[in-house]
Amino acid sequence: MDHVGGAGFYAATRAMQSLPPGALFVPAPSAPALERYLAALRELDGSPLPCSVTPLQLGSEVQLRDKTLVVRPFATTHPVPSLGYTVFRRTHKLRPQYAAAPGAEIAALRAAGVGVTDAVEAPLFAFTGDTSADWLHHPSSEAALRAKVLVVECTFVDAAVSVADARLFGHTHLDELAEHAALFRNEAILLIHFSARYKRTEILAALDARLPPDLRARVTPLLEGFS
Repeated sequence: MDHVGGAGFYAATRAMQSLPPGALFVPAPSAPALERYLAALRELDGSPLPCSVTPLQLGSEVQLRDKTLVVRPFATTHPVPSLGYTVFRRTHKLRPQYAAAPGAEIAALRAAGVGVTDAVEAPLFAFTGDTSADWLHHPSSEAALRAKVLVVECTFVDAAVSVADARLFGHTHLDELAEHAALFRNEAILLIHFSARYKRTEILAALDARLPPDLRARVTPLLEGFS
């Protein structure tokens, strides 16, 4: 509820600002319930709250308004259906055999239906949402682990909650990130979703003490709201 509660506010805010209808992308098993939730909000609010709901699953792809950007989900694990998302920049590179060909020849080949380019994808940004650390080992997450920027949840950071209990709750423990430090090839990592039990100083101390130096140098904790 700490996440889905924002769906109605999102749709209503866009309508009040005369923006195009909102678009929600959710794990396929959750789509029917989200549609019913929005329908109840429309009835309660007495307004249309225009908003589309698109179910996604592994293998789905969403193209953004910038036609070079696409989003694909990867597998995550939580008590409810969940997915992480990776944003890719897709460009087209001329095939080596045509590198020296004049422009007119390239244009003629294209007109004849000959493929002269290959699609090249670079992962730019990845976001896990709430999840246990199981996503680290799923084949679908490979690109997320080399995205330029990775936003990953890290709910627990010390021995007050064990790794086993973090997994039971569908969350990630800092010790798991430290254990699998070699998997992270990201330039920058933003840690989010720390438990409210912690203070800012406790989180920073845990990061310094528990993360290998190379990983710690790339990690920034999101500490907004922590005293």
